Amino acid sequence: MQPLKMKLSKRQLYVALLSILMITRTATSKQQRKQFWTVPFAKGKTRIAIAIATTIKYKCSSIEKLFVVFPNETLKKQDEHAYQQLQTTVGNTFTIDLVVGLSSLDIEKPMQTVIVCDEADYEIIDCNATVPKVKAFIAMSATNPQNSSGFVNRLLSIQKITSFDSGIKSSYNPDER
Repeated sequence: MQPLKMKLSKRQLYVALLSILMITRTATSKQQRKQFWTVPFAKGKTRIAIAIATTIKYKCSSIEKLFVVFPNETLKKQDEHAYQQLQTTVGNTFTIDLVVGLSSLDIEKPMQTVIVCDEADYEIIDCNATVPKVKAFIAMSATNPQNSSGFVNRLLSIQKITSFDSGIKSSYNPDER
């Protein structure tokens, strides 16, 4: 299998590194273990997730399992090859499981587990799924909770999820379809 080759923009790298820094902060600073990042449509959520996983290998030695949660089988299959290559890259440092839906997780060691959730608005908002207790939950979605109704912010607040804007600019124009 070919080694994983992926080029990140500065903003994608920023999101990946900052998300890891926020879960590994020292006891003297506030940790953000549940994060919801707004990343525009087709602007590299998979690249960011892979960068997060690669960073975990070097920064979080206590992590044994990474779950990557997808909203459906189609998106999972679309990204499967990249995550297979990533597993080869990280070796036996930790295992990567690709799953559809938060409800399908089998978490044996919560504090050695990280969840990266793709299109998290579906899981958290549409399905009203509860985020399991784990070392870190890093969610990404094109849906910006700051631009949504107060309902979305209440859902995130109830689960103690902090939302962040990636600062990545959208180039999507629905009128061009």
